[in-house]
Amino acid sequence: MRLKVAIMLVLEESHSIRQAADIHGISRSVLHRHVKEAKLKGLENIHNFQPNLSNRKVFTEEQEKMLCDYLLTAAKHHHGLTPVTARKFAYEYAEKVNADFPHSWRNTKCAGLDWLYGFRKRFPQISIRTPEATSLSRLTSFNKTNIQEFFRNLEQLLVNNKFEAQHIYNVDETGLTTAHKPPKILADKKSKQVGQLTSAERGTLVTFVGCINALGNAIPPFMIFPRVHFKPTMINGAPSGTSGAAQPTGWMTGEVFIDWLKHFKKHTSCNPANSVLLLMDNHVSHITVESVTFAKENGISLLTFPPHCSHKLQPLDRSIYGPLKRQYNTACNNWMVNHPGRTISIHDIGGLVGQAYPKAFTCENITSGFKVAGIWPFNPDIFTDNDFMGSYVTDKDNPNQRDQLDIDPSKGTSSQVIATPTQPAATVAHPNCPTPEEVRPYPKAPLRKGNKAVGRQGRSMVLTDTPVKEQLIARLTAKTARNASKQKKKMKRVLTPEESSEDDEAEAENLLATALESDSDDYAEENCDVNAISIGSFVVVKYSSSKFVAYHVGQIQNIEDDSVKINFLRRCGDSFVWPDVKDEDVVLQDSIETILPNPTSVGGTARVCMKLQFAADVSNVN
Repeated sequence: MRLKVAIMLVLEESHSIRQAADIHGISRSVLHRHVKEAKLKGLENIHNFQPNLSNRKVFTEEQEKMLCDYLLTAAKHHHGLTPVTARKFAYEYAEKVNADFPHSWRNTKCAGLDWLYGFRKRFPQISIRTPEATSLSRLTSFNKTNIQEFFRNLEQLLVNNKFEAQHIYNVDETGLTTAHKPPKILADKKSKQVGQLTSAERGTLVTFVGCINALGNAIPPFMIFPRVHFKPTMINGAPSGTSGAAQPTGWMTGEVFIDWLKHFKKHTSCNPANSVLLLMDNHVSHITVESVTFAKENGISLLTFPPHCSHKLQPLDRSIYGPLKRQYNTACNNWMVNHPGRTISIHDIGGLVGQAYPKAFTCENITSGFKVAGIWPFNPDIFTDNDFMGSYVTDKDNPNQRDQLDIDPSKGTSSQVIATPTQPAATVAHPNCPTPEEVRPYPKAPLRKGNKAVGRQGRSMVLTDTPVKEQLIARLTAKTARNASKQKKKMKRVLTPEESSEDDEAEAENLLATALESDSDDYAEENCDVNAISIGSFVVVKYSSSKFVAYHVGQIQNIEDDSVKINFLRRCGDSFVWPDVKDEDVVLQDSIETILPNPTSVGGTARVCMKLQFAADVSNVN
């Protein structure tokens, strides 16, 4: 033993305590204490050369091993213990096993910092980490049942269609903003706060749509700008082949996704004779009758990931979008340095993406994303039991049937999916020794009342399979019919009894059939008569979605059937002005919220635009 040899060097070979401690890597204070004891009692009378840290342990080695296993397992459940909580738990466990602990523990109902320090030294695998915030939906959805079902669907497609790496694609969206996150910089070590210039506190969001295949190639990106009209100048400097679209919210919608599918078909040349597999999440904008029909007609097999599992299964999330955001932030930081006093606008994002794109969408990154997700090379066992430990808390022993499309590919009929609980590893202990789980059981959610599913509805589905497609169309058709019934009642409130007629109701139903193409559940009640509008009228137009509502003022230029062409004004304080470039759009008549009185003009010169003011409340107009 090193300690005994060091003592003999000091006593028998006249080495100094410092020299002997340095030679054998022992603390000088520990060696000094044992040398002093050896001089008093004699070296032959000392039988225990262990440091006091081991002699005065509160728990036995077996109990400490169980504590270590408990802490690691709780962290894998995403319910890890903080240092303070762990010390309180150690005190509770010490009382349970009748351990001999210091009196200070009983006074504070908590183990001391010195115990935690020594415990971490004896178990170096335990460290204090900053956890990543993980939503309950992710813990609930990422379980063996959902993942196994996804890989079964993937295997079926790979076998039946003989897809290879060049045929497997993944598409996903991410947000790029004009207010970037600054990269790390060199600064004074003593400075308490270090700042770096950004374009704005809250920037404008542009949606970036990326698509890659398992061979290591990428489809040119597709960008969605928060504007009413798309202009080619918005993608200046973007990677070659980039396309774009405009949407008032800047988010992906069902109509825009059809435009992206056409962009995808153009660059892959897919057709029924040369089919491809497209992996995507089950966002509502991706699952529409039009998108599924387009994919079916052009040889695109659509396979969705289970809800809230893209952080583990989606190649773009695993290995592409992280590097893309870092490279984009670096490009934005360099742009701010090279353009002092200017702010980044959406017209500059294309050029910034052009700098970051080739550095992130590399062949190595792309193939790595498919590999770690187990998609290609196909590996359904890529995830171990430790990966599913987080779902233990919310897994149920007798789960209810989910409210979703459950298709048996062999029979085309519904089948129930039963979740398999992920049990933690059992702690092996002495029969008479209580385990930590008896003092503090692992958290476990109780059974929910009712038959409703937990979290988002849906699961991994092959949308282009005939049984799934038919049920999907039936569900969306029923939803559209419900929305039509609601909107018809609201349209009838707009028409007065004198104005109401069969022709009016027929016209209202035609308007509804067109408006319901957006598949939205939320509609605002009209407060103007659609029959009272005329060319030249000033109106307030409402643009809305499930999460966005905006009002704009414009003048009607033309009326055709159920749609109108409007030239929009721009707000300037309490007044409105005509923009330098016409901003026109064709909207449905039921989008008109209010008919405004004719405005009065204020000012107006060769250099100053004429301002228009309305004798009405337009405070909510954008």
